[in-house]
Amino acid sequence: MNEILFLIHILVVILFLFVALRLGKNYLLVFAAILALIANLFVIKQIDLFTKTVTATDVFIIGAIFSQNLLQEYFGKEIAIKTIKITFFSMLFF
Repeated sequence: MNEILFLIHILVVILFLFVALRLGKNYLLVFAAILALIANLFVIKQIDLFTKTVTATDVFIIGAIFSQNLLQEYFGKEIAIKTIKITFFSMLFF
């Protein structure tokens, strides 16, 4: 059951990533920061997945990294660095 929820979760995050990409760089920047904050909240929660014990943040962290990669590919290195700074400070002060 956890595996099915995990795969659905991946699909939902990827869907929202592409919607945010379609809406523009600011939406993708904010989505990356939100994913990092959510990952920070769920870092304690552990789940059993494919006979391994993992944290529940894996999808969120991969989504945040993928969104930063999309920002760099589509909008340039400067916006990717700005995203990293905003994400870092939002995680620091949250």
